[in-house]
Amino acid sequence: MIKEEFKVFANAVNGNEMNLSFEIATSVDIEPYAITGKFVFKTSSKNTFSKIINVGGLPNGIYMIKINKGNNALTRKVVILK
Repeated sequence: MIKEEFKVFANAVNGNEMNLSFEIATSVDIEPYAITGKFVFKTSSKNTFSKIINVGGLPNGIYMIKINKGNNALTRKVVILK
């Protein structure tokens, strides 16, 4: 189950990097959305335990991070403060 495999560190992103950590090596698609629902970009993680996403180009605010693995999806709220 994707919920047990995925963690976001930290909930408040300070600086330009958001760290995603996976309990097992996994391949997922990662899609951040602005709190308004606007799609921001898409990136992928291929058979790895972690992914660092550069969020330096995004304005401060609340974002929803959607993680897709096959037919399963998980969404987490993240606050970006720079």
